[in-house]
Amino acid sequence: MTRATWIQIFLFLHVLGAIAAVGPTLTYAMWLSRGERAGAEVRAFVLRTTSWVDGRLATPAFMVQAVTGTALILLLKLRFLHTAWLLAGIGVYVVLTAFALVVYTPTVRRQVTLAERVATDPSRTDLAAEYEGVARRARAFGMLAIALTLTILYFMIIKPALWSRG
Repeated sequence: MTRATWIQIFLFLHVLGAIAAVGPTLTYAMWLSRGERAGAEVRAFVLRTTSWVDGRLATPAFMVQAVTGTALILLLKLRFLHTAWLLAGIGVYVVLTAFALVVYTPTVRRQVTLAERVATDPSRTDLAAEYEGVARRARAFGMLAIALTLTILYFMIIKPALWSRG
C-alpha cells in the first residue's frame, strides 16, 4: 500500500475515533438531567450506564486518538515542533487526559457510588446532601472537559496559524 493510502486509512480511523469519543460524551448531561427528574433509582441507572458507555466506547476512542494522531503526524511528515495548531491541540489533549485521570474520573466514580447508595436508602439525607455536592462538582468538571475537548477539535479542524505558518 502507498503512503497516501495509509494516510487515508489513519485519517478515517482518526475521525471515526473523534466521533466515537465526543459523540456520546455530549449526551451525558442530557441523560443525567432526565435521570435526575425520574428519581433516585433511575438516576443511579443513568450514571452507571453513562459510565459504562464511557469506559467501553468514549475513553478507548480518546486513547486511540493518540495512536492514530501519531501515525498521521509521521505519515504526513508534519514538523511537530513548528506546527502551532498541532502543538496546541496535543497540549490541550495532555491537559485533558491528566484532568480526566486525576480529577474528573474519581469525582464521577464517587457520584455513581453515592447515587447508588441514595437509591438504596432514600431516607439518608446526609447521603443525598453529599451526592448533591459531588454532582455539582461533576457537572462543573464535565463542562470543563467538554470545553477542552471542543478546543482540541477546534485546533485539529481549523488549524489556526497562531505563531507558525503550519
